[in-house]
Amino acid sequence: MLQRDVYSNQTNLLIAAVIYFLICFLVAWFFGRPRKIGFGWSLLFSICFTPIAGYLMTIYSTRSGEKIKR
Repeated sequence: MLQRDVYSNQTNLLIAAVIYFLICFLVAWFFGRPRKIGFGWSLLFSICFTPIAGYLMTIYSTRSGEKIKR
């Protein structure tokens, strides 16, 4: 009976990790690619902090090709 619970907890943890990385990937793919921060940095920020923090850092980055107003 103990073994069944251990496998259940490991499976739940694995599913949660896959969902977390999928959300991070989607944030980087849809919002990071057209921005100056790029896909890679957006993905790194999303994984290291949270997808919400990665999203905010990405959104506050300028778009590619957009000129900065001074």
